[in-house]
Amino acid sequence: MDHKKTADWELASGSWTVAANDGEIRLNRTVMGNAIAPSLGSADIAAIMNMRRAHGASTLYPPDFNFSPIDGAQLAPNPPSGASWIAPSGASAITDAGMPEAVGLKRTRHSVPVDRLRRHDADSMADMELPLPPPGEYEFFSGTFGTVGAVLLALDTGKGTLFGWLPASQKWQPLLGIGARLLSESNLPVHAWRAEMAAAFNSRLYIPTEHGLAMLVPDFAALQFRIDYVGNAPVVGAPVAFDHQVWAPIRHENGVVQFVFADAHGVAGPPLRVDGSWTLGEMGAPCAYGRLAVWPCAEGQLRLQKMTDGSVAATFLAWPEGITPHFEFGSAHITRSGSLWQLCFDSRLDSYVYVRLGVNEHEQVAALNPRIGSGTINYRFATKLKTDPWVEPEHGDDGAANTVVVPLLELGERSAVLALRIDSTAGLGTLLNSAERMRAQLVYDDENNDIVFHTIAVSKPWELRLFLHNGYLWAYHPGMQRILGWDVQQ
Repeated sequence: MDHKKTADWELASGSWTVAANDGEIRLNRTVMGNAIAPSLGSADIAAIMNMRRAHGASTLYPPDFNFSPIDGAQLAPNPPSGASWIAPSGASAITDAGMPEAVGLKRTRHSVPVDRLRRHDADSMADMELPLPPPGEYEFFSGTFGTVGAVLLALDTGKGTLFGWLPASQKWQPLLGIGARLLSESNLPVHAWRAEMAAAFNSRLYIPTEHGLAMLVPDFAALQFRIDYVGNAPVVGAPVAFDHQVWAPIRHENGVVQFVFADAHGVAGPPLRVDGSWTLGEMGAPCAYGRLAVWPCAEGQLRLQKMTDGSVAATFLAWPEGITPHFEFGSAHITRSGSLWQLCFDSRLDSYVYVRLGVNEHEQVAALNPRIGSGTINYRFATKLKTDPWVEPEHGDDGAANTVVVPLLELGERSAVLALRIDSTAGLGTLLNSAERMRAQLVYDDENNDIVFHTIAVSKPWELRLFLHNGYLWAYHPGMQRILGWDVQQ
């Protein structure tokens, strides 16, 4: 049998067709049943589907094949697709099997080989650059979205527009909703926005929007997406993985707050109401650990608690009089014992304090100075500390320091942090509330290394988004002209 004359191959990766004119094997329809987008060239399809060829041969075959159907020659193995990246901090994807230890902090299990960054300094160029998507403010996802290889998506959260990067054509292309359905926008501020993802061949994204919790399944080769909404009101706090599901609070016009949720397969449950009618104010980023998930906001804490009978309780706890949370100093802090703490200001004491989250009995600790934190690590100006942020170091006062380090992301090993180093004599609060353009050095900081590998000059450099894709560490900021990338392949 001449397999190259077979009209169609229905495979796990999609429907493939042998072209009558040249014998080329082409992806005809995706697993979701959609036609391939005309703007994807054959080289783009070959790249995103990890098409395979025999050594020394030119014919490309679907990724499902291990041997050539023509002569039986063994095909080259599929390269690994790499771990998924979930905006903004590369959190672990949700699964049925288990949950990550802590969710919502500026931490990722991904690691970055330090030797790759050691080749650079403050004035060196990046290894690679990508053009920006159309004007907007973006978050980035890397994963398999109806593809065998990992592909890159860019989401403009404020407009609800989604773009995919075509690796061979070297251009961004928009993804459109199936059935003309649109992705709603989100009004959450940058510091409070995050998403979740259930990783699969067709990975599912969970995104906060003004129309509810969006469950979005991109079909990359078709440049389309399927979308469903959970809830019918604005999501007022970013989604977070908790108890093997993704939860997000929505707020109705009458002030009623509900939690909506869905599992890794996109199956939603009934909404869970928070008793009372509440004014929430500005939201911070949610965090979850163990049997607790918390959404700190200006007026108090929205909380989910796993009860001993297996049920989940939803409550709101107002801050005590005089307590105001400050979200500009980074994420909540998690102690070694697993308790979560939020930096606040106590007007009665005229002092910063750390307030424990998720407990009914108010507990706070005074702080001599606020720290910029990423979860388990905090910086006292330029001094890196692994102790709790209210514990003062033994070396004495460094309040006159003229350098500030802002941690962007904790990496998976050796207390490594990707951070910004900024020269400034202003107080931390003044600096972090400034909209002035400033220079900032990108730094890799672990127990044995302190490596500066680039310098940027933008307004609010701490809004820089780092992400990993295709063996590169990328840096995006809406004030930069390109997306910068450094080769960190193992």
